[in-house]
Amino acid sequence: MTPIASLIERLERLTGPDREVDAVVAVTVLPETYTRLDDGRIARHSPSQGSTAPARGYSPYMLVPELTSSLDAAVRFAEALLPEWDVILCIGKSIPTADVIGPTLEIGADFEGNPVDVYEQWQAAHPIPAIALVLAALKSMEARGEG
Repeated sequence: MTPIASLIERLERLTGPDREVDAVVAVTVLPETYTRLDDGRIARHSPSQGSTAPARGYSPYMLVPELTSSLDAAVRFAEALLPEWDVILCIGKSIPTADVIGPTLEIGADFEGNPVDVYEQWQAAHPIPAIALVLAALKSMEARGEG
């Protein structure tokens, strides 16, 4: 099983937000930005600020985005992972769903010869909308063999 497939499985089993899962997703999917230090703290790297880590005694996940609880963080994550892709969230009376839709790959035709855009689309459902969006983004990565 690939690391991304393992993350997808772990996220699908969540019943609530989980900061350790947030950290595992960040370190696995964005290793150029997040690194787990030997003592368990997560360091964040940025070209403009260099490397920073939470001071000892503070939460080791302090600098990690709250991907499993914050819809804003999940949207920023999907946008960073999938630039130029669209994000659609459906939150209603049923289980929330999230779709990530890639740019047009080609112009095809339907059975009557009418032009049709062909694009990549991945969907996920989860009771927590932020997790649904992270799942959809990770499923697109897995399908494309990334990560």
